[in-house]
Amino acid sequence: MIPKYFGAPFFRIESLNLPALAKELPALLRRRPIIVDAKVPAAAHEATRFLHRLGFRTVCTQIALTHELRTGSDSMSSVVFASRINISEPMVRAHVENFRSDRFSLDVRTDRAARNNLYAAWIRNSTSGHAQVALHGENFCSFKEGPDALIIDLLSVLDKRRGIGRALVSAVLGLARRRGWPKVQVVTECGNEAAWRLYLSCGFSVSGFANCLHFVELRSARATNTTS
Repeated sequence: MIPKYFGAPFFRIESLNLPALAKELPALLRRRPIIVDAKVPAAAHEATRFLHRLGFRTVCTQIALTHELRTGSDSMSSVVFASRINISEPMVRAHVENFRSDRFSLDVRTDRAARNNLYAAWIRNSTSGHAQVALHGENFCSFKEGPDALIIDLLSVLDKRRGIGRALVSAVLGLARRRGWPKVQVVTECGNEAAWRLYLSCGFSVSGFANCLHFVELRSARATNTTS
């Protein structure tokens, strides 16, 4: 379970073991209010149908991209790196507005203000906690170390159409090469065409797709019993 940004217990399905889910999920889904988030590989049709039968809805599709780091330059231009940065609250909110293709924005059943608070917390954590940051002015690309790849966490560019997104991604690729990482990975929404086109133009290739599904019931158990 993750914090109650949406005013309800929020659970994330981490495993698609269908027998285990069939045993555990029905009781969980009877809780009110509740939100459950699931990511299902696009080809896992049985798992998708199973979740749909329980009341989940497909919200969007995400695209995974991988750069194998075999080619490319290490030019960093004016990008600098930091282990953590302090972003002012107005700047956090400006970056929050940059994310509009995510699954919580696309799910009309979730609250917009709660979604904004979730992303504000994500941005703070990603730029001052577990990740490292590439900076170009007020624009940033945060990334972290995975088991076998450097993983881009968030890319947010406020100064549009100046080549800054490309400079940030290229700098992260160069740093990954210098550190000896075999590849860099990132996930974004298929609806965020500007993002995945940028990654493809920087040498990434598509490595997979996943459907994002939500179960959302924000009425309390008392309200449900009263209206039934």
